[in-house]
Amino acid sequence: MNEYSYTYHGTENYCYPGTDVLRNKQGITDETILPNAEREITSLLLIADIDTFNG
Repeated sequence: MNEYSYTYHGTENYCYPGTDVLRNKQGITDETILPNAEREITSLLLIADIDTFNG
């Protein structure tokens, strides 16, 4: 699954070495796991924000 490629000049510092995966706070280097993790984290944050808003 290499739908996107970040191997442009100057992007080497933004990706994990030897991958096209952008550096992230979770330290996930597997490009097949990262999209699902991002969706799950975003969903949890949205739920937490809605719960806070609703009181």
